[in-house]
Amino acid sequence: MAQIKKRLDKTVRAFMLEEIERDIEKCCLKTNGRLNHSGSVEFPELLLEAARTGTAKTLAVAMKNRRCMPVYETKVKDDKVSLSRVTDQDYDAFCEQVFDAFYLRGKCLQAKYKGLERIVLRDDCVECEYKRDTLLSALRREHEVDKLIELEDSEKRRFMVEVKD
Repeated sequence: MAQIKKRLDKTVRAFMLEEIERDIEKCCLKTNGRLNHSGSVEFPELLLEAARTGTAKTLAVAMKNRRCMPVYETKVKDDKVSLSRVTDQDYDAFCEQVFDAFYLRGKCLQAKYKGLERIVLRDDCVECEYKRDTLLSALRREHEVDKLIELEDSEKRRFMVEVKD
């Protein structure tokens, strides 16, 4: 799982809010079916509030308190279906994933505003470089940062984000 080290200043938050509001307006705020009915209704406002003043952690806490996910999820493995209880870690992982995607989208908009073309995700071992518009388009289609940077499910990495010319 990729984690993005975030510097949440006013500028990045404003660009995150712009991207969230864009998805809300276009009715394309993706939750990958993880939320129950009330969660689907409350999620946009909770996400906006987290982008304004909070973090992925505060988003997860708010969602847990409002029980935005079903108590049980169905899991399919080797053609067998089972029920699995939704845990606090499920909330945390979901919120981290969504928040990271909007953070990166905000960084892409910030780069565009500054006239910069490249976004670099870097950790101790890997450096992934993307064209700003290509990354933004990909993030708008798919919220899962792990898939975009091709991480294995078992990998846990912390990336820093740099914006370059």
